[in-house]
Amino acid sequence: MVARGAALLLLLSSCAEEIVVIGPNQSAELTMEALGDGDDIALALLLSPGFARWSDQGRESVVLTVTVDGVYNQDIVVFGPQREYRIFTGPLRAGKHVVRLVHNGAKSPAALSSVTLFRWSYGSVREDPLVRYAPIIVGRNGGSRSQPLQAYNDAPVLAYALAEPAGRNTRYTFGMVWTNEDGGTGLSPAWLLSSAGRTADFEWVYEVEVDPNGTIAGEWYQGVLRGRYHERIAFRGRKSGAHPILKVSTSNNLLSDEVDSSITNIRTALVPVRWPVPGWDGGPREKLLDAHPWMYGIMNDELRREGKMEPVATPWWPQPSDLRNYVFFDVEAETAHRVEYAAGWRLSVRIGSRWYHNDYFLMGFHTYDRDGWGRCAVEVPAGTVATDVREIKISAVGLAWPKVSRVLSLSAWMLDRNYTPRKPFFRLASPETFRWNRLSARVRLYQP
Repeated sequence: MVARGAALLLLLSSCAEEIVVIGPNQSAELTMEALGDGDDIALALLLSPGFARWSDQGRESVVLTVTVDGVYNQDIVVFGPQREYRIFTGPLRAGKHVVRLVHNGAKSPAALSSVTLFRWSYGSVREDPLVRYAPIIVGRNGGSRSQPLQAYNDAPVLAYALAEPAGRNTRYTFGMVWTNEDGGTGLSPAWLLSSAGRTADFEWVYEVEVDPNGTIAGEWYQGVLRGRYHERIAFRGRKSGAHPILKVSTSNNLLSDEVDSSITNIRTALVPVRWPVPGWDGGPREKLLDAHPWMYGIMNDELRREGKMEPVATPWWPQPSDLRNYVFFDVEAETAHRVEYAAGWRLSVRIGSRWYHNDYFLMGFHTYDRDGWGRCAVEVPAGTVATDVREIKISAVGLAWPKVSRVLSLSAWMLDRNYTPRKPFFRLASPETFRWNRLSARVRLYQP
């Protein structure tokens, strides 16, 4: 039997039949076979935590430590709804191997909670470059508890990969989505919602160019170089097979290729999903969240648990409220030329007689300040539904020289009661063109 919903990057060859409950001090044993030396195996595990809840302080997750033939391999942070976790082992020798999923009470905030394994499957991914070069990520140091930081905070949950030509070579770019980021833009979650429509952190983590013969022509990671953040740095660290090993080194999830051998931190090896996602018809990279809608509930849980959410929804004040109190927008825009001064897009929503704005009318909260796709969110009163929206307006704001701008595409949508994205209640019928003056220009896009 092959698992339903198997990863697009996997050719799955075996699947368990029985349900296994892994309690404290227990483990589950899985047997698999590598067909040749150096074979890279990926596993798809359908898991559900017992009473662990990402929203609850002190019982956010259960950590399963994965061993292969008795040797530590990685960790799986199990939290949120029942879902499939997709991991890779790294290269193995030919033959049968024993994988154990060990309930790790020392690493688990919810140490007494069990984990249920409903089904599992595995397959070779040796020939898939989007898995072959995928990075292994070691969590950062720090935290205020005995458990590793990423067992309850800023957990890496979704890996993605992009393949594109680079002259005669092929460039593979790997990214990671974390549940949140403590530093950087994460210090202002209201800004993240206003300008990106999310509080999860997206970062590219590793990039490799491979020539037609399969030889690596260059490889880089995103880190800190001489005090400058978000730098593209040549990778010179250790690998497991072709997998680079990187460690989160900053509170805004930048990486380092200097990794110690400690296994006390969380170590993850996630199979990446392909970007653009299958069936992609345009949109920002946040569409990855829509393809994994459980992420919205996780973002909401972490905001609430960390005290970043206002106790009473106040949509004219720049502090996040429950994510169901937002109208989300996906926008594609272009301008005749770039500008040297601050400029951006403001999205506004009218509910009754009152307007609400993604930037709260504060400088620096603009939706998007460059050409292309973006996402933003406008906070609205609690209990608002799509039919309450009476008008939508987009404004070009900031100091800019006169130029022509176009909104090529725009859609508006909200989350349902289970934090799942609803279908858009509005789509722009045709592109809108307007000219900025020195202050701003406005186009009303929707009025029922």
